[in-house]
Amino acid sequence: MVVSVPVYDRLPMKILAICNKKGGAGKTTLAVGLAACLPGRVGLIDLDENGSSARWMEGLDLFDVATGTSDTIADVVPTLADEYDWLVLDTPPNDARAITFSTAIADLVLIPLAPSPLEADQLPDTLALLPEDRPYIVVPSRVRISTSAGKSIRDMCVVAGHPVTTSVLPLSERIVQSFGATPVRLLFRPLADEIVRHAERTIP
Repeated sequence: MVVSVPVYDRLPMKILAICNKKGGAGKTTLAVGLAACLPGRVGLIDLDENGSSARWMEGLDLFDVATGTSDTIADVVPTLADEYDWLVLDTPPNDARAITFSTAIADLVLIPLAPSPLEADQLPDTLALLPEDRPYIVVPSRVRISTSAGKSIRDMCVVAGHPVTTSVLPLSERIVQSFGATPVRLLFRPLADEIVRHAERTIP
């Protein structure tokens, strides 16, 4: 499917798009956990029709959350330019239009990647939806801390020439049980700090 992609002017806030064409990669967990740890004024737009991010944050007052679609994202995001320092876009799986539009307006694309051959094999499908000049970084996700899974993902990315974070999104019962409550910041803080440093280096 060919998607006509709008061209955006860069905005003063930093926009992070969380994308993976495959479902179950940890996009929502990453989006909510990062949003809870990023500095300054933070907003999150949930573009998945399941609304998992929005439902997670119901009744909590950690950051602003809104829902949207691929049809509204192009018009809504520029209107928020002066409202936030960071805007996180939680994109749906298997929606080429939403992923393409979100990555077109994003300053940096984060791609959570679980340690499985299937995930690695499908990474090029996600990358194919990104604008050629859009910075991205792979985030090892659903990683058991006591194993070498995170290192395996990093090694694979290094060999393939993909930028990858040193920090990981751990596979943790504490994270699973935190749905509907404040994310466990301790588990997300190292990754959030690394993303902030990476954004400062790569975003003009």
